[in-house]
Amino acid sequence: MPSSPADPRQGSLFDGFYPVPRGSAGGPGSLELGGQLATTLSGAIKSAPASRAAIAARMSELTGSRISTHMLDACTSTAHHRHRFPAEWLPAFELATESRSVLTMLADARGALVLYGAEAIDAQLGQIRRARRELYQREQLLLTMGSRP
Repeated sequence: MPSSPADPRQGSLFDGFYPVPRGSAGGPGSLELGGQLATTLSGAIKSAPASRAAIAARMSELTGSRISTHMLDACTSTAHHRHRFPAEWLPAFELATESRSVLTMLADARGALVLYGAEAIDAQLGQIRRARRELYQREQLLLTMGSRP
């Protein structure tokens, strides 16, 4: 069933629970995220309980590819524009650094929200409850219409 346009009187599923980012308006250059990505990656490494070497080793283990400390340093430097952080490393990076900041930053840029584990289940339950309420309201309307002469 296609979704209907949002009713401005009805609150969002996330109101009061999860801050929903606005995302980019889509103008020229608005999604040039290289510097922000490098800064976020660097911040996650600095905040991690493990050393750079341990992070690189854990990522290597998780991906099955050799990832060195030098490679991480190059990808997280704002001065090295030629070096890019491979997207396929992201899950391993977040596990190795115990951080959600990079995926959250990328989702924010698109106006999306990343939910993990129980948060995702709670959001789905909220959607189901909202759909149930809407169906009940429609049912009541139809019953009212059916009882008219």
